[in-house]
Amino acid sequence: MNNFTIKLFATLRERAHTAELMREFPDGATVGDIWRQLVIEFPELGGHRDSVGFAVNQEYVEAGFKPRKGDEIAFIPPVSGGAEAPSYVGKIAIGHNRIDVAALEREVADPAAGAIVSFTGTTRSDNAGRVVIRLEYEAYEPMALSEMRKLAVEAGARWKITRIAIAHRIGVVEIGETSVAIAVSAPHRAEAFEACRFAIDSPERNRPHLEKRTLRRRRSMDRMPNLAPTRARMSSSTITPALLRRHVLIFFFATCALLGL
Repeated sequence: MNNFTIKLFATLRERAHTAELMREFPDGATVGDIWRQLVIEFPELGGHRDSVGFAVNQEYVEAGFKPRKGDEIAFIPPVSGGAEAPSYVGKIAIGHNRIDVAALEREVADPAAGAIVSFTGTTRSDNAGRVVIRLEYEAYEPMALSEMRKLAVEAGARWKITRIAIAHRIGVVEIGETSVAIAVSAPHRAEAFEACRFAIDSPERNRPHLEKRTLRRRRSMDRMPNLAPTRARMSSSTITPALLRRHVLIFFFATCALLGL
């Protein structure tokens, strides 16, 4: 028997009332077999029987693929077509290229809008006391687009907005570069602010994305260049009492700095 982590996204998660499962299946079971067993366990999933997508360890696979012990299996519903989205849902995009925030704001501009609010999320250089070199985002793109579109639809259902657009980067995002941008227009600024905040703060936005930080631990020595250790070769005849006291003091202050005293 093999243990698998099973993840359900978007409407599948809602129908099963869970986002993640741990299940055991016999050797040789295919992802198609696993899906059919889930439909038996959760009959509400049956509506997607012929259109659900399969992924193993973040790679799309066919129904006949046989996962290995410990693999992560994701089941992904079809992405709703653009024609089904309300008219206030504008551009929803994922890509490797830099995000043009001004273009996103132009996307939501409308004569009926009295306010445009945009949010830009950028890669910062610090995370919990460690230096961030860059961020790297991965995504199940169809699933991520489905979730982002769902957010946009819900924002328009909660607040009277004119238009909303969302763009998210995948791949490497360097320090200072934009990883996500959201633009919302509305007749009044309060609705634009609230809808934009909802879209970025909702936990649903992050579920389809896998964020990986490349970090370097920040040491106290990074902030004290004058105390950087040096390597020297000295004979016993060169060590004088004054020199010894100097090195003892340097060692003492360096130790205090490292310990945060």
